[in-house]
Amino acid sequence: MISSPGESTKEPSRVGVFLDRDGVINVYNSNYIRSLDDFIYYDHTAEAFRQLGQLGLPVVVVTNQSGIARGYQPESEVIETHRRLVEDARGWGVEIASVEYCPHGPDEGCRCRKPGPLMFERGAERAGIELSGSFMVGDSPSDMKAGRALEMTTIRVETGRGAESAAVDEDYREPDFLAAVKRIAALVAGAPNSPD
Repeated sequence: MISSPGESTKEPSRVGVFLDRDGVINVYNSNYIRSLDDFIYYDHTAEAFRQLGQLGLPVVVVTNQSGIARGYQPESEVIETHRRLVEDARGWGVEIASVEYCPHGPDEGCRCRKPGPLMFERGAERAGIELSGSFMVGDSPSDMKAGRALEMTTIRVETGRGAESAAVDEDYREPDFLAAVKRIAALVAGAPNSPD
């Protein structure tokens, strides 16, 4: 499922950045984000977006939201949360190309729930992104598995679930979203071992 600020599609022409939501952009809540009041940014989120915006890469958010299927949050409120995220990111210097979300539960067998590829394919089509060589920033094994399957550079953050779960063959591991953006900047500049 998609909530996007625009409906136009572009031909794939460049790499982009795919971001998980909960545990990367906003504070992870093991009891699910059930309202806008639960959607709380990390202290570094605004600066991470500011530095990401300076890179000029298209940005797509990809997020499993099984709380919809579980009845914890209505889909309309998830869409409203994403509208807020898009507006806030714009204020911090990033135009999010689309927010792709999966509303299904883990046992429904959909292709959109990570590590499935459908959210990435839709986001890439909307933003004109070439998946291979793009960046995936996430905190969970499913984020990393999805990125690896699509030949993306995977960056695991240690916020959210990232500090608790074992490595799953991610390319890089960073403390948080801001550090991940610095890593991406270094990789784009051709200096993968110098993220500072």
